[in-house]
Amino acid sequence: MGKLKFEARTLDEDIVRDGLCAVAALDNSSVSRQMAFLVGGIATQSYLPSSCRRPTSDMDLAVRRSLTYSEFRNFAKEAVTWLQDNGYSTAVAKGHNAYNLTFYDPDTHQASVIEFARRNAQNFGRIQARLTREYQNARNKVVEERDARYTVSSPEDIVVPKILRGIGSLKRHPAFFDLLSSGEAFPITSEDVEKNLKKIRVLRGEAVIHIGDPDLCERLRFESDLYDVRLLAEVIGFNPDYLAESMRDWGMLGERSDENRKLVGYLFPNFKIG
Repeated sequence: MGKLKFEARTLDEDIVRDGLCAVAALDNSSVSRQMAFLVGGIATQSYLPSSCRRPTSDMDLAVRRSLTYSEFRNFAKEAVTWLQDNGYSTAVAKGHNAYNLTFYDPDTHQASVIEFARRNAQNFGRIQARLTREYQNARNKVVEERDARYTVSSPEDIVVPKILRGIGSLKRHPAFFDLLSSGEAFPITSEDVEKNLKKIRVLRGEAVIHIGDPDLCERLRFESDLYDVRLLAEVIGFNPDYLAESMRDWGMLGERSDENRKLVGYLFPNFKIG
């Protein structure tokens, strides 16, 4: 819910592109070089045409090492320096599951945040192999209209945690099954894109007004994740073997729940869970 205090944006906006330049600057230091890659909503946008991009509030980074808060401040130093050198005010803080680098443009009064995934050494050890695999399958992207490159998660690795999150939402909110009542998700048309983006925009507005309502926030996240997965499937497509590998790493193929079968069947009608 805390993310709702930031305006949702797309990577067509200068402040988001500047944030990606700051992420790219992490490779200027041996401490952070090749140790972080983009995941989540902005990662999804990087694969889609402008007309299909769903605005999101932050830039999420997966980090390939455990970090204490003091280590994070050193890890993020190059990104902070880039932002400050380009006129932004910055602040760092420890969030619930991430370290946050917030940056603010005093001229436009725009603000955004980069979230660095936060894990202690014990928790990191359990997912280190998965993060290594994801990084090895990540893609390099150019920041549009900027002289910078960043690393972004593969489409398969973007969608699997979104699907897992959706399964959890279905378990908590059986009424969400009605959102899947149309059977299969495809094909998606330009009219569907416009309609879904409008619906998500309205839901977000309601969530901002009722910011203490966790159910509304979960509905917004569920609808947003469904949209992202559908668009990546339609525009980019997935390697089915690598999608299955990613699902195994996240434990998805071991779960035989109705929620799993229904959601995967809706999104990937030709995919067999087992």
